[in-house]
Amino acid sequence: KDIVDTNHFTLIGTHSGLGGFFHGPLWLYGLIPVYILGHGNPFSFTYFYIGLQLVTVLVAYLVGSKLYGEKGGILISLLIALSPITWKLVPGTIGVNVVPLVFLGLFYFLIKFLRGNSNSFIFAAFFAGLSLQFETALPLVLIPVMFIIFFLNKTARKNVRVMLLSFISYLLSVSSFVLFDVRNHFLMTN
Repeated sequence: KDIVDTNHFTLIGTHSGLGGFFHGPLWLYGLIPVYILGHGNPFSFTYFYIGLQLVTVLVAYLVGSKLYGEKGGILISLLIALSPITWKLVPGTIGVNVVPLVFLGLFYFLIKFLRGNSNSFIFAAFFAGLSLQFETALPLVLIPVMFIIFFLNKTARKNVRVMLLSFISYLLSVSSFVLFDVRNHFLMTN
């Protein structure tokens, strides 16, 4: 409401469960069309949250199919569709609703990278950073895991272009945090 009605541009989202850390603003900006289409009615968000989980099930099928064939796609989408955790998020109003969808992108590109496609790490780095927009605890663990996965790949670590583009891709996905910190005298960093 604050963003739409007062045109208040924000670089940071809500407080996270970890002290001193915040979620990114992407979730808030993603809710703007729902707020406008629903004329501010809070019930309209429920349809969006359910739709988001249904899209997650569809993307799970697509990712599974691309990586493991049609049966793999059906299995992965079925597991996500039947998982109580998927639907437990629906009544929540926080950005964690998007995390399963973002992680599907992350896992897709990491598996492609592990199968030999070095360029896939650029996209995996983007999704790892993007996950920080919606959740804090688990994505903080992803940073060292991503470094380990990258540097264990002998071919990739020799590719300076992939390293540079992966770093830029990651920075792009966390740029709102960087801008917020610069604008606020490194509040989160300190």
